[in-house]
Amino acid sequence: MKKYASKLLLFGEYTIIKGGSALAFPLSNYCGNWDFSDDVDNANLLEWKKYIEGEQSHNPSVFGIDTERFEVDLKKGLFFNSDIPMGYGVGSSGALCAALYDEYAVKISKLLPASENVFQLKMIFQMLENFFHGSSSGVDPLICYLNKPLLLKGKREAESIKLKSPINDQSAIFLLDTGRARQTEPLVNFFLEKLKNEDFSTSFEMEWCVYNEAIIEAFLNQNHIDFFENIHLLSQFQYNHLSRMIPDDFVEIWKNGLESQLYTIKLCGAGGGGFLLGFTEDWEATKKVLRVSGFELIRVRTL
Repeated sequence: MKKYASKLLLFGEYTIIKGGSALAFPLSNYCGNWDFSDDVDNANLLEWKKYIEGEQSHNPSVFGIDTERFEVDLKKGLFFNSDIPMGYGVGSSGALCAALYDEYAVKISKLLPASENVFQLKMIFQMLENFFHGSSSGVDPLICYLNKPLLLKGKREAESIKLKSPINDQSAIFLLDTGRARQTEPLVNFFLEKLKNEDFSTSFEMEWCVYNEAIIEAFLNQNHIDFFENIHLLSQFQYNHLSRMIPDDFVEIWKNGLESQLYTIKLCGAGGGGFLLGFTEDWEATKKVLRVSGFELIRVRTL
């Protein structure tokens, strides 16, 4: 059966709330697909089906999921066979929503992934994923469905882009597994509360948001000097202001990266657990240093 990749939000966590840019792409390290089994608990999917029916009754012109066929298949043992870790910020529910729309959207109303439909697709996925997170941006399932890198600008703009080929084999992006899942909603609420503090809000807009825009521009244009300079500044900002979102046993290696400048760590999505994102200009040396400390690295993309 067709597989649906997970996703990785590289840059733009939280800044997108203020209308900033974000960059995300499919993560092929993990994926999921529909399957059938005689011994499966799909009660949560049945609840989701009921939720979707309720949403469709209030928004009949927005999207149409064939919930009757979905329910028939669920009673036959349909489940989503996935190795995407839940609560890790890599789109476990996003891949599920993408798979549902791809398989069960009413064909006559199904939107093709053309550029003019990207925002409407995002809104559909937002409603589908709200069931799992309370409030979803719709970005994760959109990326999983399109299976293409996306450049996002605020809450209303999303365009498919092409990433350039890497020019330095030793530069790398990697994931660090914190060993613990987290819930997105409480972390987002915590961040929104911090924004009510005038000093933090000013620093966020004048520093974090500025670094983020510079990082994305440098990444897309393969400007390594500007990229690593700004990713270091962003990492320092998160270390100084959002220590609650860094798991305790990762604080020291985060700090070591800032001091040595061998590698740089930043939040992956909401933070607080799941994966952390790392960046380095010397992949081999970074592997040796972090593995000696007992941490496993998952390389996801060369810069």
